[in-house]
Amino acid sequence: MHLSTKKIAFSGLLLALTILFTILSSVFETSTFFFLAAASYLVGINFRESGVKFGIGFYLSAILLSIILVPNKLYCLTFATISAYIVIMEIIRVYLTKKELKKLATTNRDSIEKKSNAFFYSIKFVVFNVLYLPFLFLFPGLLYSGEISPMVYILFIIGGQIIFVIYDMAYDVFIQKYWKRIKKSIIRN
Repeated sequence: MHLSTKKIAFSGLLLALTILFTILSSVFETSTFFFLAAASYLVGINFRESGVKFGIGFYLSAILLSIILVPNKLYCLTFATISAYIVIMEIIRVYLTKKELKKLATTNRDSIEKKSNAFFYSIKFVVFNVLYLPFLFLFPGLLYSGEISPMVYILFIIGGQIIFVIYDMAYDVFIQKYWKRIKKSIIRN
């Protein structure tokens, strides 16, 4: 797979913005999740624009640079985790799209879209929880030596699911609606 010079330069700009957002997440403590989510969205944009292999390289480069440049290493771990969700879902999306195209040639499109949407959303839920629950149960032990109430864990599990739905919906809206407009204005200039 060969990438054009324009795509490589664009990926470099995306990487610079990604690192800028991760640095800003540790500067503006009240907007930490916003900046980390924005940085992970840029990882998803790079996946869509450059493909899976280059996208994985971009993701690993972003993690490495954030570890080197971001003062708060906890935010690097958070960025790596929420970006891992985007990376995994983009890889699954590419795989399912290829599989769907084969099915579309022989069957009814409406039935496939309904089944694949439900299947894709169930995969999203499973992937999120595979990333989130170990992070939730193992990480507090590194920072806090006391006993944590099971009710606190239940609240964090429910809260995490709500934040996941909002984060995922925002990513879908950003990619499907706004990125197309932004991309058109970048290409025109």
